[in-house]
Amino acid sequence: MRIPVYLQPDILRSQRGDRSRACSELASATIMRSSLIIIALVVAIGIIFIIGVKIAQHYADKRAYAKFLAEAQQSMALNDKQENPLYISPISEFRLPESFPRDKQE
Repeated sequence: MRIPVYLQPDILRSQRGDRSRACSELASATIMRSSLIIIALVVAIGIIFIIGVKIAQHYADKRAYAKFLAEAQQSMALNDKQENPLYISPISEFRLPESFPRDKQE
């Protein structure tokens, strides 16, 4: 019965030492590369998502501001036609009644 070459003790030691170092270096490099690619993709997707949210927020604010300006213009048009019923002027004038006795010096 013949023993395969890779199971022979002297060949096994020499090949296993070289092979394990080479395999571990390849495996760690592959893992490192894969990890960096995954991290870069997650960061890129996050940045794209944040930019998308900011753009959507910008357009929503633009529409709300245009609506505010339209309502303010409409309110100004209504205020030109009539006084605000809730507003009471702080400036008042008091007149003495005609029946009030006045000084004769006047």
